[in-house]
Amino acid sequence: MKKKICIILLIITNSICLAQNKPAKIILKTGDTISGVIGKFKTKSFKYKKYANGKSTEINFSKIKKLIIQYSKKERQTYHFFKLKESEKYVAVQKLILGKEVHLYGILNHFNSTGAGGISINTSSMQYFLKRANEMTLTNMGYYNPPFGKLKERTLDYFSDCSSLVEKIKKKEFRIRYGLEKIVIYYNNKCHK
Repeated sequence: MKKKICIILLIITNSICLAQNKPAKIILKTGDTISGVIGKFKTKSFKYKKYANGKSTEINFSKIKKLIIQYSKKERQTYHFFKLKESEKYVAVQKLILGKEVHLYGILNHFNSTGAGGISINTSSMQYFLKRANEMTLTNMGYYNPPFGKLKERTLDYFSDCSSLVEKIKKKEFRIRYGLEKIVIYYNNKCHK
């Protein structure tokens, strides 16, 4: 019984810590800036307020160009907002690589699991998104998730216009398990010259 209570308290404490409002600066697609606010992510929006006890305002991802959140004195994250090519959904992503042909964005997701005997397993996984320089929407490439994931097939399809890169991926010179960063760098430097 004590273990169950401890686990419930741990989950509640963790949820409260993750849901806390953080100092933020919002740059809207209109060019307006909202500074000096505290806020947090919701599923399809960012909820913010000017003061800790102030009235909350929720702004849809579709209206935000960029969001800068100060998580601690040393940690500041910048998020960019794009519509997905496959749907009407907007996502908050972090810029990984800006290239002359293709840009790479990602969402780092953390997963926590507690198993038998209280053993806790923490892991993280990057969800990748690609955008060609002349496009306004993102292509969701997904996670590296063998054997069920489709990241390799999606990557081969997305970069099918560069045969040398496709060959390197098939020969495992570029391993999908290590991420798409080196693949995007190669594409931007070696393809379409």
